[in-house]
Amino acid sequence: MKILFRYLSIMFLALLFSCSKQSEGPGKINEDIIAKLKTAGFDTSEGVMKYKDGYLVEYDIFLTEKQINELAEAKTTKKPVTEHYSTNNLVSGTNRVIKVFMDAGFDSYLQTSFDAALARYNNEHLGLSFQRNATSAGADISIFSFYENSNVLGYSAGFPTGGNPASPIRLNTYYYNASSHRADAITVIAHEIGHAIGFRHTDYMNRAFSCGIGGNEGLAGVGANPVLGTPTGPSPDSWMLACSSNTDRPFTFYDKIALITTYPGTYPGDPAPIGKTISLRAAINGKYVCAENGGASPLIANRTAVGPWEKFVVINAGNGLIALQAVANNSYTCAENAGASPVIANRSAIGLWEKFRWIKNADGTVSLQAFVNNSYVCAENGGNDPLIANRPWIGDWERFYWQEH
Repeated sequence: MKILFRYLSIMFLALLFSCSKQSEGPGKINEDIIAKLKTAGFDTSEGVMKYKDGYLVEYDIFLTEKQINELAEAKTTKKPVTEHYSTNNLVSGTNRVIKVFMDAGFDSYLQTSFDAALARYNNEHLGLSFQRNATSAGADISIFSFYENSNVLGYSAGFPTGGNPASPIRLNTYYYNASSHRADAITVIAHEIGHAIGFRHTDYMNRAFSCGIGGNEGLAGVGANPVLGTPTGPSPDSWMLACSSNTDRPFTFYDKIALITTYPGTYPGDPAPIGKTISLRAAINGKYVCAENGGASPLIANRTAVGPWEKFVVINAGNGLIALQAVANNSYTCAENAGASPVIANRSAIGLWEKFRWIKNADGTVSLQAFVNNSYVCAENGGNDPLIANRPWIGDWERFYWQEH
């Protein structure tokens, strides 16, 4: 059965929650509150209930009446069109360290899961890094425990405000305790942090995709801005899907694009031959990489000799990154569609998709890591198909020899 994340974390079996006597329907909420939630862009047809000194909306957003009033006043009219979404509210600052506190009331399994969740973010070399804080004092995000025999697994405070992450996140030790060791623990924590730094559910336009029930969550007063390079419909296994079947969900290929595009970092590659004209020869088949058709077609490693189409100038793209400019047409090599489509040399300027890390391997080869998705350029199908930047690690197909011309 499916588990609801509840916007920033409520997570419970969808069918059990909908049948629970503890859930109050919209009819028991003040009509003025319902009207303001609708004005803010929330779907109030389900998942609204009075909870503690506020309201749970869409199953997992905890809002006070003051916050509801503010959201209603700040109504947005932006409309979504793609799969990964950020809000209008993001965390500000370059190379900012986000300090996160984890309540000591959680057992060692949850503490280890917490560290693993932070490591997932840090492994992507974002413009934000995450660090455990020993106390809630001075923490940017605090994760507190509470115990309640109810259908509420947890809830969170919303989205960033004033350039700072939302806080706190609360998880119910009735479910997350020393005996449960739930498989979704790392994902749940990473999911809630995702909301705290400004990400919405990837299937917010249709919660039924991951939950089996539910509709459009609406703009929720914070917007739903599509992230360039992510697909046009919900995709499976994203860390920001609204519901989980109690399984671990590491960042997917498109999750990484969403994270890096929203919070690009400055993690450098190895020293590269800046300013040199080079050729690249795929280690897997010994053939040279070619800007096929003078750059009008994707790059492919299928040439036995070096001519103008097989030459590239290594350009300094800043912060330890490079770009490759094809001699054939003076255009920059691009990880097309954020790496989801083959690499092609057809760009007139250097942006996120045209930046790469030059990685030196122990065997004397080099690899190219696309900046936009942290994936490696691959001589697909052993060089028989065009190069594509979609591999999470370096194997034989991701290694190239280079020489200067």
